[in-house]
Amino acid sequence: MTLPRLNVYRHDRGARALVTLAGVIDPVTAPRVRAALEQCLRDGITLIDVDLTTVDRCDGSGLSVFLDVSEHAAEAQAFLLLTTPPRRPNDCSWTRAATVCSIRRGREGRALSGLDAGSSAPGNGPSTESPDGER
Repeated sequence: MTLPRLNVYRHDRGARALVTLAGVIDPVTAPRVRAALEQCLRDGITLIDVDLTTVDRCDGSGLSVFLDVSEHAAEAQAFLLLTTPPRRPNDCSWTRAATVCSIRRGREGRALSGLDAGSSAPGNGPSTESPDGER
């Protein structure tokens, strides 16, 4: 039996969702990522926090999904937040992603990524803020 290359977990709280990805995002698995994130938008989710902590690798097909879904989210007045990108967040691909969607490093504030009752959605602009507030 072959193990799946990517696991997708979703936890909703109101109009917010935490989507945790585990494994490899590549041309084979990127359609699953796209389907999961687009389903969030169809379900009326306005803040999608994608936890990439356990993603081993993400190639250009995965990055393309995040950029496309971020644009769809903006059109739907929603927001896509990537938490802890794979190991090289300063790679030019992730730098490009940061111009379209927000990227947060670290696990701090990730109790459902601030999805607790007192939090609000991030602002409209891109952010590469570290957990201690530095850019």
